[in-house]
Amino acid sequence: MSENKFRSWSLADWPDDVYPNDSLRARRVLRVYRKELMSCGAVSRVGRELVVFADPYIRWVKSKAERVQNFKVAANEARKATVDEPAA
Repeated sequence: MSENKFRSWSLADWPDDVYPNDSLRARRVLRVYRKELMSCGAVSRVGRELVVFADPYIRWVKSKAERVQNFKVAANEARKATVDEPAA
């Protein structure tokens, strides 16, 4: 996210440069992590609108990003190519 460009934003007006980069994906993130985001002060309800506060949200995303660095996904692992199948 750009340097403190926003202090808060609504779910409908999700900034393009903030993970997950659009309001549709953000709805899913907020639905899955609602309790966690509310407990750390990153999300609040103002009337009928959900509002995200930049500083706590950025800290929350960074805490999750640390876990991703060591997360191994089979598709991303460097492996030697093997030829087990005969050529057609």
